[in-house]
Amino acid sequence: MRQLFNLIFCASFFVGVCGCGKPEVSGVAALESCGRLTNLKNATDPGLRDEWARIVEEKDDPESLCRRRPAEDDKNAAGPLRELFGRRNVKQWLDRCEPFFTPKGLTCDSESLERMRLIRERFDAEQAKARDAMRRPRRQFAVNFLSGFGDDLSFVTTVRLLARIEAFSAVGAMAAGRLDEAFDAIEQMMRYADALSDHHPTARLQAAGIHREAFATLQLFVLQKDLAPERLKRAAELLRQTLAAWPADDDAWRGDRALGIHAYEMVYQGYADDLLTLNELASLDKKGALDKIVVLPKKAIEEDEAFYLRTMRKVIESCSHPYNERRATLAELERSIDERRREAPYWSIAAELLLPHVFEGLRLQAEDRAVCEAWSYALDESTAARPGPERTNPSTGKPFLISRRDDLLRITMKDASRRGDCPDVVVPAPAK
Repeated sequence: MRQLFNLIFCASFFVGVCGCGKPEVSGVAALESCGRLTNLKNATDPGLRDEWARIVEEKDDPESLCRRRPAEDDKNAAGPLRELFGRRNVKQWLDRCEPFFTPKGLTCDSESLERMRLIRERFDAEQAKARDAMRRPRRQFAVNFLSGFGDDLSFVTTVRLLARIEAFSAVGAMAAGRLDEAFDAIEQMMRYADALSDHHPTARLQAAGIHREAFATLQLFVLQKDLAPERLKRAAELLRQTLAAWPADDDAWRGDRALGIHAYEMVYQGYADDLLTLNELASLDKKGALDKIVVLPKKAIEEDEAFYLRTMRKVIESCSHPYNERRATLAELERSIDERRREAPYWSIAAELLLPHVFEGLRLQAEDRAVCEAWSYALDESTAARPGPERTNPSTGKPFLISRRDDLLRITMKDASRRGDCPDVVVPAPAK
């Protein structure tokens, strides 16, 4: 469903970037009708009524989340960025940029440098306008949770492309020896990530993708020959600022829950098949299960939604703890979802569609934070007069493994990612 994790990152972190993951819905009128949540507000299931009352009290319902969003006015960068590329096929250009980003970092052979230059120069005007817009005091996009998965998330693709253009600018500036200019571009990438670090799960996880690509670019920067200590200190300060402004993990999952609530309303109103991709529809049809999602009794939908909201509440509550301390709770929740998938008398929207991606998303959030922490640790050690205290990887709960060899410090990151594909962090070692 939603292709959420097929659109998150380039191969260096997840599977690959594509569109914005919204399902084929039945038009604006249907979305708006579902956004009124008529069936949920009139539910008879006691457990569902209790969960909904709690969400409303905490002002985490879709309407309240919409009201929290700032206006896209002349003090907000969001408006100009939305309109930046006009009719250009942003997705196509994003795909053209992707081969330069690999699990090992940025590809910087002479042919790649020339191709990066051609792409960057094609968007000189848009890059300048975007940088100007990003000087505004706010950088927050409006998200219409009342449209659920049908909301327009094209701004996510726009911001990802802008961040990649900045990466190419940084690489070109490094090749020409213009290191201050290169760092400015890396700093701009981190600002774009910050603009997506908000309540929508797709935007939040795409922000992690920008982080990963920014760190691949930063890795090239910190290993430039004869890099002045002041430039390393500037990088260390950027990482401190990033961590100080880090979004709470639960923000994304409160937003995801609001999307799930809208999805249930679509099921109540007969649009269940619009939540599925063509491949998912074909798979269900092959199993003879397609009719099961179209004719779900209202009582079964209510009971399933109550299960969904209870599970999401526990997920959100777990976010108050470091990820390594949540593992037992999350594993227990995953087992309960598997059990529901096997034993529910009707097809479970929660177990089949809405919940499985959440646990992968939580892991990816944790990895993102771990990589940022590792970079901050490495740069602080690189610029310190003497070694500081040992720091802990928040994803694993174990100390980062830092070593020195010749003139380099290395933090080993193989345990930071479940796939073992996180590149090590390598920075200049301080003078002995």
